[in-house]
Amino acid sequence: MLKRHVESVLYQELDNPKVLLLLGARQTGKTTLLKKIHAYLDKHEKTVFLITLEDPEILSILNHHPEGLFKIVPKDQQIAVLIDEIQYLANPSNFLKYIYDLYSPTIKLIVTGSSAFYIDQKFNDSLAGRKIIHHIYPLSFSEFLESKNEDSLIALIEKQISFPFQKRSFLLFETRRLRDYIDEYLTYGGYPDVVLSPTFEEKKLRLQELKDSFLKKDFLESRIKYEDKAVALLKILASQVGELVNTQELSNTLDISHSAIENYLYIFQKAFIIQLVRPYFKNIRKELTKMPKVFFYDMGFLNSLLNQFDPPQNRPDRGAVLENFVFQSLLYYPIQSVNFWRTQAKQEVDFIIDDHVAYECKWTAAMFKENRYKVFLAAYPAIPLNVITYADDLQINVLDVVR
Repeated sequence: MLKRHVESVLYQELDNPKVLLLLGARQTGKTTLLKKIHAYLDKHEKTVFLITLEDPEILSILNHHPEGLFKIVPKDQQIAVLIDEIQYLANPSNFLKYIYDLYSPTIKLIVTGSSAFYIDQKFNDSLAGRKIIHHIYPLSFSEFLESKNEDSLIALIEKQISFPFQKRSFLLFETRRLRDYIDEYLTYGGYPDVVLSPTFEEKKLRLQELKDSFLKKDFLESRIKYEDKAVALLKILASQVGELVNTQELSNTLDISHSAIENYLYIFQKAFIIQLVRPYFKNIRKELTKMPKVFFYDMGFLNSLLNQFDPPQNRPDRGAVLENFVFQSLLYYPIQSVNFWRTQAKQEVDFIIDDHVAYECKWTAAMFKENRYKVFLAAYPAIPLNVITYADDLQINVLDVVR
């Protein structure tokens, strides 16, 4: 069974009376984490119950009144209650607030939610100060390496994000192994079921099933009216990853309203399919652009949308693939803000992190020309600019190595 880096943090928070909420896309391993927490608590001789709101009878009982919980679990005991798919409740915030306010710390709640869309719609400020949220993403690259039992490679690259960025050199055969794994990760992604599938054909099949499940459930539950338009929009976004998102242009292309495009983008973000990265600026007149850039949480999902499974080095969009890899890597760090920098003259830097460090992604080091960034370097001398490359001899830049 895959070990997730967040597990040790979750175990440490089990003694905290606040509601522990695991939030993320479908099939990223949230239910598996609940089962591991159940086993951990059981091993430590704690009384623990695991229930799923995909069970219609349980859902009906809890929707009737929060006290219905005690038709399922005992009331006057020190227990932990693990609830899967909390977003299916008609009023999850009311349920969690009620149980927390009346029965904490006797009852510890650990719950999962499959989409931030439903959390935004149904949760409200009544849970302020009552919850701890952890986002559960697809496997990070280092978790992917652990699934391959490649502890020696992890040991080679393990390093927290550093300022300024430190390149790491490897021996030839280490570089080849690492690149083979990066290629697989950038082709088939990090969803656990996909990673654990033994052949590339099975990985493609799992991705197709996962994509179909995503679109069916998220489209249905978010009441998207024009599914064909939404799918078409997702495919367009997949084809322009790392590029500016012009909502008016998308509206014209798909022949739907601007507000519909904005709504679809909102739902895609809250379902953890894409993220829109906003521009960084200090000089509004020269730098400000309203358009964000789009990135995907998982390259396998993106590639399934495009039916594109060529190795990254053979793809015409390999630069964008590398940029998306860096975006995914940044998800696993305690970062407050990720932006990009772009002027009206189209000078650009790929990522600005926490007003503190900048990253530019190039497939090879030879593609980086420092004189093209002199405007940025002059405007922000306190922000070091670092180059992340893929195809340099014996050097690979890997950010995602958090354990």
